[in-house]
Amino acid sequence: MESFKDIEYFVNALSGERLTYLKSYIKSLVPNLLEVREEQVENLCCPDCGSDKLKKNGNYGDKQKFVCKACNRGFGILSGTCVHGLHKRELWTRFIEFTLESMSIRKICEELNISRQTCLDWRHKLLTSINEVFTKEFHGIVEMDDMLMRLNQKGRREDFIEESRRTKTITNRYGNRVSMRLKGNRKRGISRDQVSVLLTVDRYGTVGTGMLKRGKMDSNSLNRVFGNGLLSRLNSDNTIVTDEAKAYVSVLNACGFDHEHINAGNKQWTKGIYHLNTLNNADGRFKKWIKYHFSSVSTKYLHNYLGYFKMLFFVLKSGEKMEEFLRFSLIDITSNFRFRNIENQYQTFLKY
Repeated sequence: MESFKDIEYFVNALSGERLTYLKSYIKSLVPNLLEVREEQVENLCCPDCGSDKLKKNGNYGDKQKFVCKACNRGFGILSGTCVHGLHKRELWTRFIEFTLESMSIRKICEELNISRQTCLDWRHKLLTSINEVFTKEFHGIVEMDDMLMRLNQKGRREDFIEESRRTKTITNRYGNRVSMRLKGNRKRGISRDQVSVLLTVDRYGTVGTGMLKRGKMDSNSLNRVFGNGLLSRLNSDNTIVTDEAKAYVSVLNACGFDHEHINAGNKQWTKGIYHLNTLNNADGRFKKWIKYHFSSVSTKYLHNYLGYFKMLFFVLKSGEKMEEFLRFSLIDITSNFRFRNIENQYQTFLKY
């Protein structure tokens, strides 16, 4: 196989006409944002009011413009999507490739010649865009449990939460306040220094997640996650398998689901065909993936990384992962608003 230097030599030896053809051929191999979005234009609706009664309103550069007949507001074909107002759109497909490889922020910055803040914003614009896309219904036996993760304030400079008896806070050389773990006494059991995340998995690979609250899960937080879209994905044919937590009993009985619980406290790991092995496997894979690829992630962005994990391991199973990821990321026209609202959502979550 030829080395990169050999390829570079052959390319430099090409005539102007052949070089132009080679450039156009390589460009045709990379999916174009506008072309992908235009394929979805049949289901286009107004990002402000949601109406599908639209009329064309000329072009702005290479982008088609529209006017909503209901609210009379103008918008473009990319309005509301994760690439709305994005500079250097030509780098977006390469950025998705690097994201699928779980490449670090620093490495992506070197490859694309962009700043760290731009790269971080791009990552969370992309991850926010896929969170609300996958609403596939659960089938058959559904395993449900809360996953505990340490409250993480990575990269936070203000509104820092002191974690009593567990950590000490120092200021590093960049001026950021950093929470360092202590080897001494820590709080036993579940405390407010941890966050609870609801993980739901069926036997067919469908996954659902939801941020519950700081500390131990309760019925109020479970009801909130159910009301945020999880309940619509469950049906009367599902049998929900959980541990012995009382919150599950009250909420699931109120919803009318068949419920089986595993009493792990008495070393009961299975009950006939019912168990939590599929869920525990997904739990372990997620935590290992976070530790290996990112060292740790901020709780502020944890919801986005849960969606990222679902996409990588449970949705993108074909050989054209990059093209699929690009198509999925352009579907949601509310993703740009939700990206700008991440901090407000985080502050609201901390109050639970």
